[in-house]
Amino acid sequence: LSLEDNPFSLGQKIIVLAFVAAIVLLVIGTLKLGWWYGEICGLFFGLGIIAAICGRMNLTQFGEAFAKGMADITTGALVVGIAR
Repeated sequence: LSLEDNPFSLGQKIIVLAFVAAIVLLVIGTLKLGWWYGEICGLFFGLGIIAAICGRMNLTQFGEAFAKGMADITTGALVVGIAR
């Protein structure tokens, strides 16, 4: 795929900018503001909502994508949880 064949839409550009902003907020929040698990979860949940709105997903599509993402990371979370 090339950018000439598939240029970024405005929504996709906003999603990329929101992602970069979230990473910057993550760094500042953890280093300077003392953020931990709850704040980081909220940050990424908010990013998911912004991405869903900019990607023009309806509530059902967002819920299915969110559930699939949670299912994808379950194995890693179990491994980390058991290792502790």
